[in-house]
Amino acid sequence: MKNIVGKIKRYKYFFCIMLLIITQVFVCVELNKKQIETVSSYNGIDEGTSQILTYSDGNDLKNIIEKNDVFQKISLQDGDKLSQKIWINSLSINQLQMIIQTVQGDSFIDVSLKDEKGKQIYSDTINIVPEKIKYNLNIESNRYSKCDRFSLDVKVHSNNDDLSIYSCTYHDGSLKINNESNDNVLLTGIIGTNERYESKKIAFFSMIEIFVILLILCCNYKDQGVVKKIDELFKIKKVNFYIIEWLAFLGLLLLTLKVFCSWYYEVLINPILFLIDIYLIALFIFAIFIAFIKFKDNVAYIFGLFIIPIGLCFTFLILPGSVPDEPVHFAKAYLTSQFNFSFIRDVKITTKYLVTEIRNYNDILPAIFQFDNYKSLTLYQNACSYHFILYIFSAIPLFITRILHLSVYFGFYCGRMMNLLIFIIIGYNILKIIPFGKWVFFVYFFNPMLIQQEMSFSSDSLINTICLLAIAYFLKMKFNSDKIETIDIIIVFTMIGIVFLAKYIYLPIFGIYFLLFDKLKRMTINQYAICILMVLLIFTSYYCTSLLKVNAQTIESLDNYVKVNNVNQSAQIKFLLSNPKNVFYMYVETLNNKFDFYVKSFIGMLGVLAIPLNRVSFYGYYGLLFGTPILFEETKNKKFKLSNRIWLVFLSLFVFMLVILGMNFQWTPVGKYVTEGVQGRYFIPVVILLLIALIPPKKLSKKRANFIISIIIIFIHLFVLINIVRYFM
Repeated sequence: MKNIVGKIKRYKYFFCIMLLIITQVFVCVELNKKQIETVSSYNGIDEGTSQILTYSDGNDLKNIIEKNDVFQKISLQDGDKLSQKIWINSLSINQLQMIIQTVQGDSFIDVSLKDEKGKQIYSDTINIVPEKIKYNLNIESNRYSKCDRFSLDVKVHSNNDDLSIYSCTYHDGSLKINNESNDNVLLTGIIGTNERYESKKIAFFSMIEIFVILLILCCNYKDQGVVKKIDELFKIKKVNFYIIEWLAFLGLLLLTLKVFCSWYYEVLINPILFLIDIYLIALFIFAIFIAFIKFKDNVAYIFGLFIIPIGLCFTFLILPGSVPDEPVHFAKAYLTSQFNFSFIRDVKITTKYLVTEIRNYNDILPAIFQFDNYKSLTLYQNACSYHFILYIFSAIPLFITRILHLSVYFGFYCGRMMNLLIFIIIGYNILKIIPFGKWVFFVYFFNPMLIQQEMSFSSDSLINTICLLAIAYFLKMKFNSDKIETIDIIIVFTMIGIVFLAKYIYLPIFGIYFLLFDKLKRMTINQYAICILMVLLIFTSYYCTSLLKVNAQTIESLDNYVKVNNVNQSAQIKFLLSNPKNVFYMYVETLNNKFDFYVKSFIGMLGVLAIPLNRVSFYGYYGLLFGTPILFEETKNKKFKLSNRIWLVFLSLFVFMLVILGMNFQWTPVGKYVTEGVQGRYFIPVVILLLIALIPPKKLSKKRANFIISIIIIFIHLFVLINIVRYFM
């Protein structure tokens, strides 16, 4: 047995290389094998119904349509012009099906179909007769990519008024009749040819290949081989290391995105590019593994190591505009980048932003890597009315890309990355300064919803970070400082000022600083003078802000919501105060109806509340979130009194109640008890207080938290990213 083990060790590289070659051969073979199939779909209709519509005709088809409320008739008259965008799920279009009805006949329509570049691929005149309802147009197009968009144009020629075309109640905003938008889409079917790889086999062999490469690298590292030189990377300054990690993963992510799009949308993978990507993925995983071993005793280092790749994945895998209210926040950031700090909704933005659509992953790279002279501008009336201070960081890349004539989407993604970078820098320093609760903050920073908001243009991005920093800075001043320094006063009041100007609903969080009463009493006269000066500065900023609000505008969608739903702040306040029990009923009814939603949307329901987390990630994260302070944390020798813990719990519950009450005034129809508009993510700045209050004097588990928590976090986010990719595919 020893001889066998000895031979395996002696020839380990030979065995690994042979296995690597075999897996590469299998991968290359599978990349050259494709299954060809015919697929059919109807625009805006589910797959099952599409199949029925595709293969039904005559009276059967008519009965199906008339019995379903989803389908509706659109009456047509002579001279009507219809235009409709169509997305396909095949690589080519063989037939286009349209459902049109007439009683008397003597009608015909001109039909043309253009691809995404505007090239006409079909044009014909169709005679409409009473005995037919479905018309099959033979397109026989060239090869395209899945999910490509086509333009269908129809012109009507009719001598009677009984001509109608069928539509379905699916609103994508692309159907126009005589240049006027319609809420439905034309009932059009596509029969096309599709190709697909044996994706499971390719993925299986690719994972084996990555494992074998990692095995070779680990063996060479252990044998003091050439791979050992990677240790030089960890001797440089940490900031330089993280810059290298950021740039390396960003390049790897874009390359992987290119390979994925070739795989899924074009079904045309370049084997060489695919293998290069596999090798680079394995090399990056190996580098992260070695770095983790080196950094395992430092929570802040581990945070920086993991948050960069996870954060960048969120940045690019969640498509633009798919974070709640991100379009209006982007418009505000764009307005700020033009040095317009007013509260108007009108912003002149490059036309390419409105014309270029990123509907799926295949649209990302072409949208980013193009140029724009920014001479063609369009009025975009969609900027939100939050304070400009929340958008300064994300506005910087937008300003630079405009100066350099780069794509607006290049600036968009750079703006997202800028917000992510600010979060990482502040989060890293939080973990450096807090005396205890490092793993609590670490786990909290990996809340999927928090990462989504931090990497977006959302106003939550800076507010969440400032609130978390305020809590961490209190812990530092309470337990790590003997007295209050002048710099502490400036930092704390700066944070108060930002929250006061932007989202004052979270101001009660700063009530934690009352627990520094013993140190506040020992402040010098000069320090009290600085406090007064900072307060005056905050109120001066508030006054200047009020001047900027003179011509404030609200976005049209918000105005419409208020009018349609009978939202009136003063009337709702009167309703709640009309009976002392109304406020109590409001909280009871709201929690009874919304508590489950708050729990889900606190960490999940990503995108525009559209991507629920899988059970593993959902229960795994909540288990880790509440298990970490109890099992893996301790206050050590810090005197964290029970009264202090109660105060933290009180403040968190107080802000919780304020958020619900505020939205009841601003977003809830008059006379309703159940508060509308509140999402779980609104409680992100305060839930951390509850977790800190749970930390015991001595930790209950002696196990290594760094390995357990890190592994769980990696698996949680691996499944979360799979959820995200599946949704946007």
